[in-house]
Amino acid sequence: MGKIFICLSTLLFAFNFSVGMAFGLSDIERLGKKIFKDKNLSLYGNQSCKTCHHPGAGFVDKENRFDPYNSVVSTGSDGISVGGRNAPTAAYAGFSPVFHWDAGAGGYVGGMFWDGRATGENLLDPLAEQAQGPFLNPVEMAMPDIATVVAVVATSNYAPGFLAVFPETDFNNPVETYDNMARAIAAYERSSEVTRFSSRFDLFWEQCKLVGVDVSTIDMTTNLAGLPQDILSISQLKGLALFNDPAKGNCAACHLTTDHVDPSGNVYPPLFTDFTYDNLGIPKSLNVSIADNPVDYGLGGRADIQQVQQWGKFKVSTLRNIAKTRPYGHNGYFATLETIVNFYNTRDVRPWAPPEVAQNVNTTELGDLGLTPMEERLLVVFMKSLNDQ
Repeated sequence: MGKIFICLSTLLFAFNFSVGMAFGLSDIERLGKKIFKDKNLSLYGNQSCKTCHHPGAGFVDKENRFDPYNSVVSTGSDGISVGGRNAPTAAYAGFSPVFHWDAGAGGYVGGMFWDGRATGENLLDPLAEQAQGPFLNPVEMAMPDIATVVAVVATSNYAPGFLAVFPETDFNNPVETYDNMARAIAAYERSSEVTRFSSRFDLFWEQCKLVGVDVSTIDMTTNLAGLPQDILSISQLKGLALFNDPAKGNCAACHLTTDHVDPSGNVYPPLFTDFTYDNLGIPKSLNVSIADNPVDYGLGGRADIQQVQQWGKFKVSTLRNIAKTRPYGHNGYFATLETIVNFYNTRDVRPWAPPEVAQNVNTTELGDLGLTPMEERLLVVFMKSLNDQ
């Protein structure tokens, strides 16, 4: 039972996910939080990891959330440069496995970033490797090199805490210190402050566990009156049924509603992603330009892959906190949740703009779902239950 991440009662659920956070973070999580918030780790001292992964916006860029029609990618430390992709959420990212080929899934799985290039092969942790990227990215935090980043940490007010967590630290060995910085950030992003499992859906999932209901089996044939009540609204329950049903929304084909079991056997609520890669046929965003590559080939554009079969594929996002994390898509093409749901439903039967990459577009699981406007609305209402409280 010690490996089971389920609660014996609603009270215990609330205790684990709410009161438990009040007990504070571990030493490494606390250190990671301080690094995560340190604006001095950017070239002009004006940006931190938190800037593009803000808790008030579901751990995405709050500027993009507040203006998803015009601001779809993040602005760099210099106030001018912009990235080519929409910042994904940092919450729940720590469950992504090391990047690998999965014959059963029929493709690549895991890693971090939209194209999985933070593979996890170096640090055995994709999340930690992802944390190393923005500091040195010239259109993000734009620090010139690792030594400069580590020098900031060495003179920071949390340097003593760094030495306490990593007593072997030699700030004159910047590579090792940089790796440990990333491990601390990853620990914070996995903490209960970021990865909370505190949504109404999580409470519903826990109650379903208590009565022996598998939420992944709820579909259009399910008697919704027989499910735990007064947690999700009837509209949200109908939306969940549509979400799961392979003959209707079929969203759960990629955004899994099955329990997540980690390599140690711990059981978690659904993560709403399978960590695979897919070309959804998203059009090119007019608000994003990639100077040296006018077409973003995603996974297939990586120097170590460059396979036509992978062109246009991007990592399947978690839907947790999805209503907080607009805009949507790797390039922020969709400003609202309603719009991207309509795209999934009607891409192949209405005059949408052509896909940025025409190869490998998924035509079997989306594009002509035949959902009514009311059914689209029910899906959106359900997904709003995935917001952490």
